[in-house]
Amino acid sequence: MRKLIKIAAWCAAGIVVALLGAALALRVFFPPEKLKALALNWLSKEYRREFRIESVTAGLSGLTIKDLAVSEAGGFAKGEMLRAGKISASFKLAALLRREFLVNSVEADGIALNISKYKDGLFNFSDLLAAQKTQPAASAQQSEAAKKQQYSFAVSRVAVKNAAVSYRDETGTALSVKNISMASRDIALSRPYDISAEFDLDYPFAGKIIPLRVKTTVTADMTATDPAKYKVTVRDFKAAWNKLAITVSGEAGNFDMPRGSFKCRIAPISTTQLAELFPQLPQHLPLPQTDISAEFELRPNETAFELKNLSVTGGPVSLSSAALTAGIGKNKKLFWTFRGAVKTNLPEFDTTMLARLAPAVPRGYKIPASEFAANVAAGDNNVFGLTGWELKAGSLWAKGAAGASLTAQGWSARATITNFKVSLADIAAIAPAYAEYKPAGTADGQLKVSWQQSGKLDYSGAIDVSRAGAGWQKTKIYDVSAYIQLSAAGVEISHMSGKINGSAFSAGFNLANTPQVMKAQLTASVDTLDIAALMPPAAKAGAKPAEQSAKTAALPPLDLKMDIKIASLVHPNFTGKNMQARCDLTGITPALDRINGKASLDIKGGQIRDLTDFASGNKFAKIFLTPLAAVQKITKGAKLPFLPDFSDITYTSIEGAYEFKNGVMTVVKSDMNSSAAQVWTTGAINLPAQSMDMRVKLNLSGELGRYGSPVITARGNIFSPSVSVDAKSLLSDQVKQQAIDAGKKLLQNLFH
Repeated sequence: MRKLIKIAAWCAAGIVVALLGAALALRVFFPPEKLKALALNWLSKEYRREFRIESVTAGLSGLTIKDLAVSEAGGFAKGEMLRAGKISASFKLAALLRREFLVNSVEADGIALNISKYKDGLFNFSDLLAAQKTQPAASAQQSEAAKKQQYSFAVSRVAVKNAAVSYRDETGTALSVKNISMASRDIALSRPYDISAEFDLDYPFAGKIIPLRVKTTVTADMTATDPAKYKVTVRDFKAAWNKLAITVSGEAGNFDMPRGSFKCRIAPISTTQLAELFPQLPQHLPLPQTDISAEFELRPNETAFELKNLSVTGGPVSLSSAALTAGIGKNKKLFWTFRGAVKTNLPEFDTTMLARLAPAVPRGYKIPASEFAANVAAGDNNVFGLTGWELKAGSLWAKGAAGASLTAQGWSARATITNFKVSLADIAAIAPAYAEYKPAGTADGQLKVSWQQSGKLDYSGAIDVSRAGAGWQKTKIYDVSAYIQLSAAGVEISHMSGKINGSAFSAGFNLANTPQVMKAQLTASVDTLDIAALMPPAAKAGAKPAEQSAKTAALPPLDLKMDIKIASLVHPNFTGKNMQARCDLTGITPALDRINGKASLDIKGGQIRDLTDFASGNKFAKIFLTPLAAVQKITKGAKLPFLPDFSDITYTSIEGAYEFKNGVMTVVKSDMNSSAAQVWTTGAINLPAQSMDMRVKLNLSGELGRYGSPVITARGNIFSPSVSVDAKSLLSDQVKQQAIDAGKKLLQNLFH
């Protein structure tokens, strides 16, 4: 036993002595300076570049090179292409006896690589590849001999740290990859092997540098001798910036023209967190998790790439059958085109959310669950388009096209609805504020809409309404058909017909709306119109008139041309037959202080009761009925036997002609015929100042005619005017005095 131990000890000692001798021999025959010179001579001859090395050391454990530098083509005067602080490798010498070249480890520290692409499409390392290709080809016998002598190759461990790569091309595009660390184990050309890496990527985008932190693990398969058959599988790739997180997996082959497939996932994010990249996007818009898959092909010679069979899914939105081509063209500018088909199923939502992003969108509308499909097209002109889209939402069906553009001034969008159809009953569900009107019927038509980031909204279109109806208070409208043309500038209804509370009507309407003034034209013909049913309900107790008027004060003034014919007019205070009211007025406001123009009234027979409240409660009643209300005030409650009571009288005709100037109404003519008397009223009423200068002449009928034709003048405030009676219009002094006294008393209470 002791003998065996001694033999083993002497053998071990012999091996140690042999190794020490070998190491000493290497240092004697290959000192660092000689190795450095040999390395520089071989590298310069092999690659035709200038090289610099601080030191090269070799031993039984391996080889170490410090401060290696490789020049650009043309020498160091043109710059450095590559610099390495330290490269070391250790080998298993015993494996060489078995024709195996086994490397224990390869370590690199402080590598800096600069890559440039020139106008001719070549890179700053292209000459190095060409130098390898110019080596003389081996003969068939030499190749066969080389195969017999070929060593197998394997590396147990590779580690790279503190590395950096920069890229720049003739277009000015620049990429910077820094803080690179890489590691791999069990590398062999005869089998696939894994590589893991981490690095920081400074990616240029929209004139800014976006710092990305990247981690990845890949599997490389270099078993084939032809680079076209190489294959790389990305098992895990993660990139992060700010709140943006992207994960990718996939595979690529053919290193001459790489092609393959990938899957990508983008974590949920808000547009607010993307504001640095896309400042034109609306803010505070949540973006759901997005999954992307595609096949790809890189075309290095064209500086372009293509994605095929692209599929994108994000929340309720899916994109399929898509293709993307992008690259750098001959004009040194980025080009890209995109085509695809998009589908989405959206749940019900409230437009209040969209209104926060685009103020032009109205709030409070309940959009029902919807299905949407379209073809998508986009390009490097910053224009996005939807072609052949179709939408289904409740009873709404629509199809058309849409698009958007992005510029330095902001974004804008447009949509064209070539055809749509909807049930008007759904309006109550979409806009709850209109539920009380109980809309009914159908509408179809076309519409064009455009809006901008500034909030400007523009639209135009035409709507064909069929069997429409609505109800409000005591009014019911039904069987309405109409053709409506609308735009942001106004609305035109060339024809409308239907029934209102059982009575047939027809109408035409035009409204031109601008911030300064609304211009309207209205023509209408109604068989029977119950005014009382159309009147709004009485104001609730405690209502504040100032608040109510504030809502209408914000409206621009109205210019109105109107021609209305009513075969039978019904109201508790006023009835008439074959009425025609016309006007051509400008500057109509709630205060009537800027009204100008003309109006006329013609009625054939009816009943008049107290008009005071009726005339004062509606601006149009004021325009047409104020002269008649003044006559009623004068005669109401009269105790003189020769004055009829006009607060309850049957008339045979009323004719009026009125002119307006800056709120002053000139009664050119206001004639009323009845069995009791004929009444002629002239003068002026200042509507905003509530003052008047009126002259009323009565031609009493029958036995009352013996009292003459009284003429009464009223001036001043309409609530407390100064009244005088023309004595000459009376037939006796006693009657004159009675008329004067009674007239003063009654006219003092005018409009009270």
